[in-house]
Amino acid sequence: MNFMALALRNRRRRVVFLAACSVLVFFVLVQWYSVTSPKGPSHSAALTQLYGWLSSRAMPDYIRPDDNTTLLQPRRSCQSAAPPLLAMMVTSAPSHAAARGAIRSSWGRSEAGTAAFFLVGRSREPATQAALAAEADEHGDLIQEDFIDHYQNLTLKTVFMLKWLSAHCRGARFTLKVDDDIWVDMPALLGQLRTCQLADGVCGGRPLVAGRVFRASSPVRQPASKYYLPPTFLAGDRLPDFVSGTYLISQAAVAPLYRQALLTPYVNLEDVFLNGLVATAAHVPLRDVPGFLPYHPCWVTTCTCRGYLTVHGVSPEDMLRLQADRHTDCDGLLASTFKKLALLVLGAEC
Repeated sequence: MNFMALALRNRRRRVVFLAACSVLVFFVLVQWYSVTSPKGPSHSAALTQLYGWLSSRAMPDYIRPDDNTTLLQPRRSCQSAAPPLLAMMVTSAPSHAAARGAIRSSWGRSEAGTAAFFLVGRSREPATQAALAAEADEHGDLIQEDFIDHYQNLTLKTVFMLKWLSAHCRGARFTLKVDDDIWVDMPALLGQLRTCQLADGVCGGRPLVAGRVFRASSPVRQPASKYYLPPTFLAGDRLPDFVSGTYLISQAAVAPLYRQALLTPYVNLEDVFLNGLVATAAHVPLRDVPGFLPYHPCWVTTCTCRGYLTVHGVSPEDMLRLQADRHTDCDGLLASTFKKLALLVLGAEC
């Protein structure tokens, strides 16, 4: 009797255990499906909410290649008798006056062989629009194109950049596309460009996009993410290889990229659009440049940033501090020890 009761109790325990395991597996599968599935009504709702303004995905409808769409034109031109080695196209939000000021006072200061421009779209705020006009009058380095400046419009912003370069900056040998929260070690970058050390030698006049290359990346299908890629824009579980963030475009690459961009249907992720889909179709090769840091270091100091060509996520205050401290000795024992400890304790990336 005791044996039968024990066997029955063990059987009940096994049933309860198996039932609990089944519930757990079911819950995990449901959560996995809800995160990874590229289908479902949530995508349709997100597409309508984020991109309901798209009347079509044809880029010429927005870029208007045959029209003059530049609302604010800079005073300086790249078409002079002595065109710059490097044109710096800083994509900036209309309200980011402090970031533009910090760049003008730090790495974006006028140097021999360089020309810095700030690319913005239109603001819906009349006060911001008036401030942009005053800033353009004072500094003469703003380019404003005729589109609403918004995160979802970054692809349009990048193609407008190519349009302006094709019309007004055909003389620059290279263009650096950079956001307004990026620190650039300009002496190091110019040194590598002048001596052809960057990206397997970039002085041959060939089409080229150089930066940090991302390979075999998976698309983000969660609508709440800023990197959300609707499946209707680009299907599949792998993205094409693309250069993300800051990158260099050789002069020979500008025209083919612009032509192909006008033929390529709109995709919301500008890096995937231009440096992935468009560059591939235009036969413009990508070159990896490890010195382009794609993330924000935990501590932004002269020594933790030394050795990188570009650093992401730098505030206007930190840019001015990096400029003021640019001659700091980072090879001494104390400085090098501090840098190693900072990287060891905090890690390189936040």
